[in-house]
Amino acid sequence: MSKRIVLLLFCVALLASSGCCCFTAEDAWTDVLSKCAVSELNGNKILYFGPSNNVGPGSIWREPEDGGFRLRNTVSDMPRKPIDFIHKGTEFSCNGAQLSSTASGVAATFESSLSPIDAELSADLKAASNINMKVDSCAWDEIKEKAYENYIMQPINSEYYEDLERSNRYVLSRALRVHGYSVELKFSKKISSKIKASYSGQLAKELTGKFGAELSTEWTSDNTLRISAKKPFYIAGEMSKVKSGVFASRSSFLGKPVTIDTDATARVDE
Repeated sequence: MSKRIVLLLFCVALLASSGCCCFTAEDAWTDVLSKCAVSELNGNKILYFGPSNNVGPGSIWREPEDGGFRLRNTVSDMPRKPIDFIHKGTEFSCNGAQLSSTASGVAATFESSLSPIDAELSADLKAASNINMKVDSCAWDEIKEKAYENYIMQPINSEYYEDLERSNRYVLSRALRVHGYSVELKFSKKISSKIKASYSGQLAKELTGKFGAELSTEWTSDNTLRISAKKPFYIAGEMSKVKSGVFASRSSFLGKPVTIDTDATARVDE
Protein backbone atom coordinates (compact mmCIF):
# COMPACT_ATOMS: atom_id res chain seq x y z
CA MET A 1 0.00 0.00 0.00
CA SER A 2 2.93 2.35 0.48
CA LYS A 3 3.13 2.99 -3.25
CA ARG A 4 -0.47 4.08 -3.24
CA ILE A 5 0.27 6.75 -0.73
CA VAL A 6 3.00 8.12 -2.91
CA LEU A 7 0.60 8.86 -5.71
CA LEU A 8 -1.67 10.88 -3.59
CA LEU A 9 1.44 12.52 -2.47
CA PHE A 10 1.27 14.52 -5.62
CA CYS A 11 -2.22 14.30 -6.47
CA VAL A 12 -2.55 18.02 -6.39
CA ALA A 13 -5.07 16.73 -8.65
CA LEU A 14 -5.99 19.21 -11.18
CA LEU A 15 -7.67 17.20 -13.71
CA ALA A 16 -8.53 17.55 -17.25
CA SER A 17 -12.11 17.60 -18.37
CA SER A 18 -13.27 14.16 -19.31
CA GLY A 19 -11.35 12.99 -22.33
CA CYS A 20 -8.93 15.93 -22.38
CA CYS A 21 -5.66 14.04 -22.56
CA CYS A 22 -3.54 17.12 -23.17
CA PHE A 23 -4.29 18.91 -19.90
CA THR A 24 -1.13 18.78 -17.81
CA ALA A 25 -0.15 19.41 -14.22
CA GLU A 26 1.48 22.66 -15.30
CA ASP A 27 -1.76 23.71 -17.00
CA ALA A 28 -3.61 23.02 -13.77
CA TRP A 29 -1.26 25.11 -11.67
CA THR A 30 -1.35 27.91 -14.23
CA ASP A 31 -5.13 28.01 -13.97
CA VAL A 32 -5.09 28.16 -10.19
CA LEU A 33 -2.27 30.66 -9.88
CA SER A 34 -3.87 33.00 -12.40
CA LYS A 35 -6.23 33.78 -9.52
CA CYS A 36 -3.29 34.68 -7.27
CA ALA A 37 -2.06 37.74 -9.17
CA VAL A 38 0.85 35.55 -10.32
CA SER A 39 0.66 34.48 -13.94
CA GLU A 40 4.32 33.80 -14.69
CA LEU A 41 4.20 30.02 -14.44
CA ASN A 42 3.74 29.67 -18.20
CA GLY A 43 6.46 32.18 -19.11
CA ASN A 44 9.39 31.23 -21.35
CA LYS A 45 11.91 31.34 -18.48
CA ILE A 46 10.07 29.05 -16.07
CA LEU A 47 10.90 25.38 -15.44
CA TYR A 48 8.08 23.44 -13.79
CA PHE A 49 9.27 20.57 -11.55
CA GLY A 50 6.37 19.92 -9.17
CA PRO A 51 5.93 20.26 -5.39
CA SER A 52 9.08 19.94 -3.31
CA ASN A 53 10.17 21.05 0.15
CA ASN A 54 13.88 20.83 -0.59
CA VAL A 55 14.34 21.74 -4.27
CA GLY A 56 14.46 25.52 -4.19
CA PRO A 57 16.67 28.55 -4.80
CA GLY A 58 20.35 27.62 -4.81
CA SER A 59 19.92 24.08 -6.12
CA ILE A 60 22.34 23.03 -8.88
CA TRP A 61 21.19 21.68 -12.25
CA ARG A 62 22.68 20.28 -15.46
CA GLU A 63 21.43 20.77 -19.01
CA PRO A 64 21.99 17.47 -20.88
CA GLU A 65 22.39 17.15 -24.63
CA ASP A 66 18.91 15.67 -24.99
CA GLY A 67 17.29 18.79 -23.49
CA GLY A 68 15.49 19.69 -20.30
CA PHE A 69 17.25 20.03 -16.95
CA ARG A 70 18.57 17.49 -14.47
CA LEU A 71 18.80 18.15 -10.75
CA ARG A 72 22.30 17.48 -9.45
CA ASN A 73 22.28 18.86 -5.91
CA THR A 74 19.95 20.57 -3.48
CA VAL A 75 21.33 22.93 -0.85
CA SER A 76 20.70 20.25 1.77
CA ASP A 77 23.24 18.02 -0.02
CA MET A 78 26.05 20.44 0.80
CA PRO A 79 28.03 19.72 3.98
CA ARG A 80 27.78 23.09 5.70
CA LYS A 81 24.51 24.54 6.97
CA PRO A 82 23.43 27.30 4.55
CA ILE A 83 23.76 30.94 5.46
CA ASP A 84 20.81 33.18 4.70
CA PHE A 85 21.05 33.63 0.94
CA ILE A 86 17.34 33.50 0.02
CA HIS A 87 15.30 36.67 -0.29
CA LYS A 88 11.68 35.87 0.59
CA GLY A 89 9.27 37.50 -1.80
CA THR A 90 5.97 39.15 -0.91
CA GLU A 91 3.10 36.69 -0.70
CA PHE A 92 0.19 37.10 -3.11
CA SER A 93 -3.17 36.05 -1.79
CA CYS A 94 -5.01 33.47 -3.83
CA ASN A 95 -8.25 33.92 -1.86
CA GLY A 96 -8.63 30.18 -1.65
CA ALA A 97 -8.29 29.82 -5.43
CA GLN A 98 -9.75 26.51 -6.54
CA LEU A 99 -9.95 24.25 -9.53
CA SER A 100 -12.33 21.32 -9.69
CA SER A 101 -13.19 18.37 -11.86
CA THR A 102 -16.49 16.57 -11.77
CA ALA A 103 -15.72 14.08 -14.52
CA SER A 104 -16.16 10.52 -13.29
CA GLY A 105 -13.06 8.35 -13.22
CA VAL A 106 -10.60 11.04 -14.30
CA ALA A 107 -6.88 10.55 -13.73
CA ALA A 108 -4.75 12.98 -11.77
CA THR A 109 -2.50 15.07 -13.99
CA PHE A 110 -0.31 16.52 -11.26
CA GLU A 111 2.89 14.98 -10.05
CA SER A 112 6.46 15.91 -9.30
CA SER A 113 8.67 15.06 -12.25
CA LEU A 114 11.48 14.60 -9.71
CA SER A 115 9.58 11.90 -7.83
CA PRO A 116 7.85 9.64 -10.39
CA ILE A 117 4.55 8.07 -9.39
CA ASP A 118 3.89 4.36 -9.65
CA ALA A 119 1.17 3.27 -12.08
CA GLU A 120 -0.61 1.36 -9.33
CA LEU A 121 -1.21 4.62 -7.49
CA SER A 122 -2.73 6.28 -10.52
CA ALA A 123 -5.36 3.59 -10.58
CA ASP A 124 -6.57 4.64 -7.14
CA LEU A 125 -7.04 8.26 -8.13
CA LYS A 126 -8.87 7.32 -11.27
CA ALA A 127 -11.55 6.02 -8.96
CA ALA A 128 -12.25 9.51 -7.58
CA SER A 129 -15.49 10.96 -8.92
CA ASN A 130 -14.67 14.56 -7.94
CA ILE A 131 -11.42 16.37 -7.19
CA ASN A 132 -11.02 19.89 -5.87
CA MET A 133 -7.71 21.69 -5.21
CA LYS A 134 -7.19 24.87 -3.17
CA VAL A 135 -4.24 27.25 -2.67
CA ASP A 136 -4.09 30.12 -0.16
CA SER A 137 -1.11 32.18 -1.33
CA CYS A 138 2.19 32.11 -3.21
CA ALA A 139 5.40 34.12 -3.55
CA TRP A 140 8.57 34.31 -5.63
CA ASP A 141 11.79 33.72 -3.65
CA GLU A 142 15.21 34.43 -5.14
CA ILE A 143 18.81 33.98 -4.13
CA LYS A 144 20.86 36.91 -2.90
CA GLU A 145 23.73 36.53 -5.33
CA LYS A 146 26.64 37.72 -3.20
CA ALA A 147 25.52 35.76 -0.13
CA TYR A 148 25.07 32.60 -2.22
CA GLU A 149 28.49 33.07 -3.84
CA ASN A 150 30.12 33.43 -0.42
CA TYR A 151 28.39 30.27 0.75
CA ILE A 152 29.23 28.13 -2.28
CA MET A 153 32.86 29.37 -2.28
CA GLN A 154 33.62 28.01 1.20
CA PRO A 155 36.41 25.38 1.01
CA ILE A 156 34.12 22.71 2.44
CA ASN A 157 31.85 23.21 -0.60
CA SER A 158 34.67 22.99 -3.17
CA GLU A 159 33.13 19.91 -4.81
CA TYR A 160 30.04 21.95 -5.66
CA TYR A 161 31.59 25.16 -6.92
CA GLU A 162 34.06 23.18 -9.04
CA ASP A 163 31.09 21.38 -10.55
CA LEU A 164 29.37 24.71 -11.20
CA GLU A 165 32.27 25.84 -13.40
CA ARG A 166 31.35 23.28 -16.04
CA SER A 167 29.75 24.68 -19.17
CA ASN A 168 26.28 23.16 -18.79
CA ARG A 169 25.62 23.94 -15.12
CA TYR A 170 22.85 26.19 -13.81
CA VAL A 171 21.53 27.49 -10.52
CA LEU A 172 17.84 27.75 -9.67
CA SER A 173 17.97 31.47 -8.99
CA ARG A 174 14.25 32.14 -8.38
CA ALA A 175 11.45 29.80 -7.33
CA LEU A 176 7.70 29.94 -6.76
CA ARG A 177 6.65 29.14 -3.18
CA VAL A 178 3.08 27.88 -2.56
CA HIS A 179 1.18 28.08 0.73
CA GLY A 180 -1.98 26.44 1.95
CA TYR A 181 -2.28 23.66 -0.58
CA SER A 182 -5.01 21.07 -0.06
CA VAL A 183 -6.96 18.76 -2.29
CA GLU A 184 -10.20 16.89 -1.64
CA LEU A 185 -11.09 13.69 -3.43
CA LYS A 186 -14.54 12.18 -3.35
CA PHE A 187 -15.01 8.47 -3.89
CA SER A 188 -17.96 6.16 -4.10
CA LYS A 189 -18.83 4.36 -0.88
CA LYS A 190 -17.49 1.10 -2.30
CA ILE A 191 -14.12 2.59 -3.25
CA SER A 192 -13.69 4.64 -0.08
CA SER A 193 -14.27 1.62 2.14
CA LYS A 194 -11.63 -0.25 0.16
CA ILE A 195 -8.87 2.37 0.39
CA LYS A 196 -9.69 4.17 3.65
CA ALA A 197 -7.16 2.27 5.76
CA SER A 198 -4.37 3.11 3.27
CA TYR A 199 -4.66 6.87 3.57
CA SER A 200 -4.75 8.21 7.09
CA GLY A 201 -2.50 10.60 9.04
CA GLN A 202 0.89 11.99 8.14
CA LEU A 203 2.61 10.44 5.15
CA ALA A 204 6.09 9.20 5.95
CA LYS A 205 8.87 10.86 3.95
CA GLU A 206 9.87 7.60 2.34
CA LEU A 207 6.34 7.37 0.96
CA THR A 208 6.33 10.83 -0.56
CA GLY A 209 9.71 10.51 -2.25
CA LYS A 210 13.08 12.13 -1.63
CA PHE A 211 12.14 15.33 -3.42
CA GLY A 212 8.46 15.42 -2.56
CA ALA A 213 6.40 17.69 -0.34
CA GLU A 214 5.41 16.70 3.18
CA LEU A 215 1.71 15.83 3.14
CA SER A 216 -0.92 14.66 5.58
CA THR A 217 -4.26 12.99 4.96
CA GLU A 218 -7.61 12.83 6.70
CA TRP A 219 -11.08 11.60 5.84
CA THR A 220 -13.49 14.52 6.28
CA SER A 221 -16.46 12.27 5.62
CA ASP A 222 -17.05 8.63 4.81
CA ASN A 223 -16.17 9.19 1.17
CA THR A 224 -14.08 12.40 1.07
CA LEU A 225 -10.30 12.32 1.49
CA ARG A 226 -8.38 15.54 2.11
CA ILE A 227 -4.67 15.78 1.43
CA SER A 228 -2.87 18.90 2.65
CA ALA A 229 0.68 20.23 2.75
CA LYS A 230 2.28 20.50 6.18
CA LYS A 231 4.34 23.49 5.07
CA PRO A 232 4.99 25.62 1.95
CA PHE A 233 6.67 24.05 -1.06
CA TYR A 234 8.23 25.13 -4.36
CA ILE A 235 6.83 24.05 -7.72
CA ALA A 236 8.79 25.93 -10.43
CA GLY A 237 11.57 28.44 -11.00
CA GLU A 238 14.07 30.24 -13.18
CA MET A 239 17.50 28.97 -14.18
CA SER A 240 20.58 31.18 -14.36
CA LYS A 241 23.88 30.10 -15.85
CA VAL A 242 27.04 30.49 -13.82
CA LYS A 243 29.44 32.72 -15.75
CA SER A 244 32.62 31.13 -17.06
CA GLY A 245 35.70 31.71 -14.88
CA VAL A 246 33.66 33.52 -12.26
CA PHE A 247 35.41 31.95 -9.30
CA ALA A 248 38.84 33.00 -10.51
CA SER A 249 37.82 36.55 -11.45
CA ARG A 250 35.31 37.12 -8.61
CA SER A 251 33.15 38.93 -11.15
CA SER A 252 29.35 38.89 -11.28
CA PHE A 253 28.33 35.35 -10.38
CA LEU A 254 25.18 34.62 -12.39
CA GLY A 255 23.86 35.54 -15.79
CA LYS A 256 20.27 36.49 -16.52
CA PRO A 257 17.58 33.78 -16.37
CA VAL A 258 17.76 31.61 -19.47
CA THR A 259 14.96 30.91 -21.91
CA ILE A 260 13.47 27.45 -21.35
CA ASP A 261 11.70 25.38 -23.99
CA THR A 262 7.99 24.93 -23.38
CA ASP A 263 8.42 21.15 -23.41
CA ALA A 264 11.52 21.11 -21.17
CA THR A 265 11.33 18.53 -18.40
CA ALA A 266 12.91 18.38 -14.95
CA ARG A 267 14.49 15.11 -13.85
CA VAL A 268 17.01 13.92 -11.28
CA ASP A 269 20.59 13.42 -12.43
CA GLU A 270 21.48 9.78 -11.80
